[in-house]
Amino acid sequence: GMANTLICGARLGLAMQALGYIGNDELADLWRNYLVAEGVDVAGQIVVDDQPTPVAMCLTDAAGAHLFLGSRGDLRLQNGRFPPQWRDSIKAADGLIIYGWNNLSQGPEANLEAMNAAKEVNIPIFFDPGPEIPDMPPAWLARMMQSDVVLLTYEEAQMIVQEPLPPAEMAERIRQMGSKLVILKLGAEGMIGHTATETIHEPGIAVEVVDLTGAGDSVAAMVVLGYLEKYPLPKLLRLANATGAAAVQKFGAGINVPTWGEITAVLHNSTR
Repeated sequence: GMANTLICGARLGLAMQALGYIGNDELADLWRNYLVAEGVDVAGQIVVDDQPTPVAMCLTDAAGAHLFLGSRGDLRLQNGRFPPQWRDSIKAADGLIIYGWNNLSQGPEANLEAMNAAKEVNIPIFFDPGPEIPDMPPAWLARMMQSDVVLLTYEEAQMIVQEPLPPAEMAERIRQMGSKLVILKLGAEGMIGHTATETIHEPGIAVEVVDLTGAGDSVAAMVVLGYLEKYPLPKLLRLANATGAAAVQKFGAGINVPTWGEITAVLHNSTR
């Protein structure tokens, strides 16, 4: 998921940097080479010789249902210490992106340290909890929900709120947990952007759906761009929605995430 966002962000013109641990194996070389080819900075990836690189495989059936298989390995904080180079990188950045997967792959302590480093220099934090919500420590999740921008599907929001609510009410309930902007993804129905003063529903764009893999990760990249560039919320949502529509028309993710040209083509061809 993070690789999808890194690659899509780079294609949108953002300077993306990957922070984390990686094994010393062929999978690490493959993954890193793809990122480098896309212009992603991998200097913050720390190689751990005695651990394999985590791997996830996404199996998709004809109906679009997903099954994830793989291994997270054990690449949590080495020696229990947050690397100083990561702290320096975060403090020099314009924003920090954290996924729910990070809790399981690096442990909650690493993510809290990263969040604290971002808050020390007042850069925005973007958080996408993903489907791993049931496995997250409640206190950690509550802290992550105080990120500046929270992106999640309606189903993920319902897992957190523990009751079904109309989408706008759901977005407000999530916002009350501490974020400034909630992006509530509604699949074919589009998405809602919600702040303390504004609620915008951007309807879905009718396209032929080939594969849903990586669509949300790609949307996250566009949301980061729009937020950092201070786009008005309607413009941010329009571009994010088109990014998701471009993504689902392609099979697979990674190097198949959308380009600017594919996103603008969706906007050009959409009937609004």
